[in-house]
Amino acid sequence: MRHSGTPVLQGGEHVSGENLTIARGKLAINSPFWGTLLFAANLRPSEAIPTAATDGRDIFYNPAFTDPLGVPESLFVLVHEMMHIMLMHPWRLGNRNRKVANIAMDHVVHCLMDDIIPATLAMKAPVKIYKDRELFHRGGETWEGVYDILIKETGNLDDSFDRVLDGNGTEEQVRSMVARAVAAGTAPLGLRRIVDDIIHAKVPWQRLLLEFCATHCGPRTLRSWYRPNRRVHHPRLPSRHPDIRPSHLVIAIDASGSIDSDTLSTFAA
Repeated sequence: MRHSGTPVLQGGEHVSGENLTIARGKLAINSPFWGTLLFAANLRPSEAIPTAATDGRDIFYNPAFTDPLGVPESLFVLVHEMMHIMLMHPWRLGNRNRKVANIAMDHVVHCLMDDIIPATLAMKAPVKIYKDRELFHRGGETWEGVYDILIKETGNLDDSFDRVLDGNGTEEQVRSMVARAVAAGTAPLGLRRIVDDIIHAKVPWQRLLLEFCATHCGPRTLRSWYRPNRRVHHPRLPSRHPDIRPSHLVIAIDASGSIDSDTLSTFAA
């Protein structure tokens, strides 16, 4: 997965974020669910973004944008970014138009926030935001559906107030984070179905295999000058040199009794 590599401010520069820290503490007291989620994410200052952003692991903020905000506006920014994380938005961008995708995601996030955030938290949007409930329903209450409508029916659009960056980490880490938040405090009533879908999502085995291979079979793990461990069998892999090719390639498929015909067909595909 690509990562945007958002530059983070170093010591000596303006890194305040005090309002965000206060707001996060208030959430931890008033809503352990949201507090647990937000303390699992790092708050990182960055002037590379105009307002706020997330890559699924960290929440980035520009101090010039967040420092003048009051607590209600800071609460809104934090929950907004966490909604992007919970809904796996950083891992769903693909090759779509980033600007339109961000706008579609914001329509969905803001409509959901209206439904699930209790009035007692007294949040307030810091700027003009995208929130169209008719569009939300027309899009099937999914950002992908809203995106398709926006691509077909709209012309020039103003930027969304924040940015969703390429995913950093894995979706499984987000599921674990949400499960810990549920254990710490009851999820808001309107959010329970979404939370249940997140925690108990059925992940295609192809995606899990891809993540495993990307983590354990990358360029750094395929070749090494270390002497092989004699206690572990090391298969002889085909050479990367174009002039050296294996004479035979053998593929073994598990066809034991635990493998049904549908699974066997998937293997063969």
